[in-house]
Amino acid sequence: MAAPAMSPSSSHEGAAERLELDDRHVMLHAHFGYIYALEVAQHHEEDVLISGSGDGEVKVWACAADSLTEISTLEGEDQAVLALAVRDSTLFAAHQGGAVRVRSKTRGRS
Repeated sequence: MAAPAMSPSSSHEGAAERLELDDRHVMLHAHFGYIYALEVAQHHEEDVLISGSGDGEVKVWACAADSLTEISTLEGEDQAVLALAVRDSTLFAAHQGGAVRVRSKTRGRS
């Protein structure tokens, strides 16, 4: 996946570098809550972005050079998703309140 074009800008030497992102590379309203967790993983040998948010949902996105397309939504709980981790084909989602939900291609949702 090619990264969107970002242009560095700095007002003076020694200042922190600021990256500016073109507006067409911003997806508004990807979730109905703050996004707390992002993870990049492989799905059918393609890069995907996985997002978890305050709405309790986990979404999987196809990544293209200049766009994101939602592939699926894993129905959420009433509690926010605060962290994500992926190992092989297993997705771990840590929820507010202490629950960790495990989803796997082979085992389904648990």
